Amino acid sequence: GVPRPERRSGVVMGDADQDAMAQDWTVGPSKEPGLALTTHFVVSYPAGTDASAAQEASRAWASEMFDSGNHGDVYDYYSVFHTDKPHPHMHVVVKRRGIERGEWLKISNRGEINYDMIRDIQVDTARRFGIDMQATPREARGLRDRPITDAEYRRAEREGRDPQPR
Repeated sequence: GVPRPERRSGVVMGDADQDAMAQDWTVGPSKEPGLALTTHFVVSYPAGTDASAAQEASRAWASEMFDSGNHGDVYDYYSVFHTDKPHPHMHVVVKRRGIERGEWLKISNRGEINYDMIRDIQVDTARRFGIDMQATPREARGLRDRPITDAEYRRAEREGRDPQPR
């Protein structure tokens, strides 16, 4: 059958539905301080990549990562695809508590799910849609600016300040 999150793929949510989901997922101030119930990913493709191919590849990436059950549990997620910059990209917010077994999504450099593995899956899914990429970290591509982490967003919110890059 079709995995649960993918069944809703393409469904446009109204403001009330988005607010209800945010409340359920505790996006924003957490019900339990220090407990992050969601993680935010940005799946980005090279400038000039065909937007339709990038959208399909990013959906395939999200499905492999979160619908397949190959990486722990099956996780619910919300995604938005953008072409507002030269590089097409998709934002994916994942509810870290699994749907089927209640396992937590854990990502660390030393764990089974790590950033190298995430990049490898993106390269593999991109290739299926005719997008040629290499799995390189930001520094290897000359990108020195570090993105603001989810933890920094939460810390800044608690402290009443703007988030700062590392």
